[in-house]
Parts: sequence; C-alpha cells; structure tokens
Amino acid sequence: MGPRLLLPALLALLSACAGPTVRVSYPAPRDAADESVAKALGQVYVIFSPREDEDDLGVFVERLDKALAGRGGSVLAYRTGGPGTDPFTASLAPSSLMRVFLQRGPVQRADFDKEVKSKDSEGKEVSKLVPHVRVSCRLDVALSLSVPGGAAPLASRELSLTHSSEHSKQEARNLSDAAWLRKHAEKLLAQGAFRAAGALPPARSVGRVRPLHVDKDDAVSKDAASRAQQGFWEAASELWARRMEEGRGGWRDLSNLALAAETRRAFGEAARLYKRARESAGSDAEAAKVPWEQIQADLELGGRLVSRSEAAAAWFAQPVAVLPFSDETTSVDGPANLRKMTAQALAKGGYAVLPDDEVDRALRRHGYSQGGQLSRGKPADFAEWTGAKRLVFANVTEFRNVMLGFLGRREVAGDIRFWDAAEGRDLHAASNSSATRSATLDGGEAAGRLLGQLGTSLLENWIGKPLGPESTLWVVRSLRGLPLRPGPGR
Repeated sequence: MGPRLLLPALLALLSACAGPTVRVSYPAPRDAADESVAKALGQVYVIFSPREDEDDLGVFVERLDKALAGRGGSVLAYRTGGPGTDPFTASLAPSSLMRVFLQRGPVQRADFDKEVKSKDSEGKEVSKLVPHVRVSCRLDVALSLSVPGGAAPLASRELSLTHSSEHSKQEARNLSDAAWLRKHAEKLLAQGAFRAAGALPPARSVGRVRPLHVDKDDAVSKDAASRAQQGFWEAASELWARRMEEGRGGWRDLSNLALAAETRRAFGEAARLYKRARESAGSDAEAAKVPWEQIQADLELGGRLVSRSEAAAAWFAQPVAVLPFSDETTSVDGPANLRKMTAQALAKGGYAVLPDDEVDRALRRHGYSQGGQLSRGKPADFAEWTGAKRLVFANVTEFRNVMLGFLGRREVAGDIRFWDAAEGRDLHAASNSSATRSATLDGGEAAGRLLGQLGTSLLENWIGKPLGPESTLWVVRSLRGLPLRPGPGR
C-alpha cells in the first residue's frame, strides 16, 4: 500500500477506535454587536401565528433549534399565539422573542419532458424524452426577532422557498395532493426552518468536540452513552447518576453529567461537575487528554452570553397532574386514551407530569374516581392531594367513528384547561375538534398532518387504538397554546 493510501486508512482506523463524541458550539463574538446577537440567540422563544393548514409545528422548531445550536444558540420554547403581549414571556424569561408566520401555498403540478437513458437490445445506450410531472409546493415565512422590552426588532425578514419532486405521468395520476403533502410537507418545513435561521443576524461561533466516556464492560454505561448521542440527555443523566449512587461510577460519569449540563446551557452546574471530575480523575491517563482549562473557559463565556433561563427551568419543573377526563360520549376507552396521550404530550414538551396511577390513588382517597365527579370539587384541593402545582382538566364531547353511506366521519372533540395553583386560575384553555371525512375510515388525513417529534411520537404509540390519528391531532391542537420544549430529552 502506497503512502498516499496508507494515511487515509490509518486515520479511518483511529476514527473507528475513538470513543463517542458530542459537538457543542459557543459564540465567538468579536465586538459589542456580535455579543448582542449572541445573547439574543441564546434562548429564543418562538411564537407562531395561528394557522389552519398545519397543526404540528414541532418539526419546524426542531430544525430551527438544530440550526441555532450550530451558532451557539437554542430554542427555549415555542407555542402558537396571537399578536400582542405574550402571557408566558415573563415566566420563561427568554433572551429573545421570535414571531413566525408560515403560509403554505397550494400543491402545483407542471408537465415536462424528462430525458431518460436506457440500453437497447444490442447494449447501446439510448435516450428518449418521457412525459413527467413536477409536483411542488411553496412556503412563505415571515419572522421578527426582538428582545423582550426592546423598542425595535433586531431583525425582520420575509422569505419564500419551494420544494418539489418529479414523477412519471402514471405515478402523478395515482398521487393525490394530500398524499404528496404527507410525504413532503416535513421537508418543506425543515427547509423553511434552516432558511429562517440563515436569515437571522450572523453570529460567529466556535465548535468544540466533547468526549462521552463509556465503560465498555458495563451495559448501563453503554446504554447511557447511546441515549445521549440520540439527544435523550435526561434519561442518560439518570443512568450516570445511578452508577454514582451505586458506587460503580467515577470521574467519567461526572464528566458525562457535566456535558449533559453543558448541552442544556446550565454552565454553572457544568463547571462544578467538570471540576469534580478532574479532581476525581487524579493521574488517570485518559483524563490527562481532556482539555479541562479550555472547557472551563468556554463555560465562563457561555455563562456570560447564553446562560439558560432559570425561570424557564423552574416553569417546566412544576409538577403537573393530568386529572381523569370527563366525557359526554358512549366511548369506554376514548377519554382514558386521550388522557394518557395528553400526559405523554406534556412530558414530551418538557413538563414534569405525575404518573396517572399516583394521581388516581390520591383522588380515590377522597372519593373521586371519575372525571365527571371533579366539577363538584375545588382545584386547590386536587392540587394539594396529588402534590401537583398544575392541573389539567378536560371534557370529551365527541368520540365517534360513523359510516354515512360511502363516506365516513371520524371525530374527536372536547375542551381542555391548564390550571395553575400559584395563580389560582387557568393559564390556558382550548376547545378543539379533530374530524376526518373519507371513504376509508383509516385516519390517513389526520395522520398526514402530524409531522413533528411530538405528533409522530404520540401517533406511533397509539396506532391501532380507536381513532388514534384523530385523537393525536386533537391533543396536539389542544396543547399548542402552551409553551413546549423542542426535541427529545430537553
């Protein structure tokens, strides 16, 4: 093997032998203007204008968060809300507000001839023009970035983009607009998010590669590293903490816990954990390779520019009890399933949701076993009995799957409210309906509108359940007015 081939092979071998790593980014400002942009992008609170053509905006936020992370920023939370003062801004204390308006155009079709190459019977390459159809859709994005209390926006942008795909005439005839959107709408939103991030004021950043330390002989350690690489830092941290409690952990687990704190912008906590890890490592040869001084310098800069919102951390840490749903339907399983889906959705959105069985036991001790009984009690009592600081009430008014001639109607409808003990009032209330009319009664229309991490994760767990797609869509619609965290493990 020649020297030119030997070097790449050697590098590939070293790469394969190296342990898992995680990339983190920090702002690298050169002047005061850079610093102001870095601070603004540190913890962005995204507020979408209400819209009807898309219900699950999680995919847009997840891609936006990923794009901002590469510049040292992040999305703190997101919700759908109207113009005017946002009711949750003071509680979340974000570094900036980003108001986003999305407008998706109709699906367009255009005929064209595409050159297709093939080989004839003699093996010679021939080409011919074959009729094709280009299917496309446009997304318009308008955004405004401002600092809470600021006199003028830091940025205001409008942009348009188009996503398209090519199909043969036969494929296009069999492809409905709704079916095309089910496959391509997520790509359109993802492109819109990256374009939106690129339209923001530039923020210089520097990337760091942090090692994830793994005990290759310990299944729990390997599982924790795998979860962390997938973005499930909270679950991974629980495993590392368990190893420490059981006396099986060491400086590597402390370093991993520090990295988890670093990824969620808890720079003070990360600095303390990295310091403990370095002290515990002693003269360990692997620890000697860790750039401890650089890490501490990064954390100091991060704490000054993009430290996480402790107010937001406290907001999402308040225990939430999803109470039994009352209902006006004949469905036995529908309301119970909706309650479980709501609890799961809130947990995915970053809330500290209490287990349903614990909530039910606490209520039964005081004579409450059904959602319909809750109207005679006081929310403050329910909160005290369950240990919750917030309560979710809901009343299901429709849960049916009815065939009407050749067409069917699948519908889930109801009211939901989010009550806060400290305020003594509802922080959020919504009344929504999710209905599908089709000849198949398969819920495909509703399923096609669930694009983001929240909607798809719920739907995967409820496939095969009665009205699973419509139930999932109802939950997503009912909670979109509440602040939610983006992505897994936040």
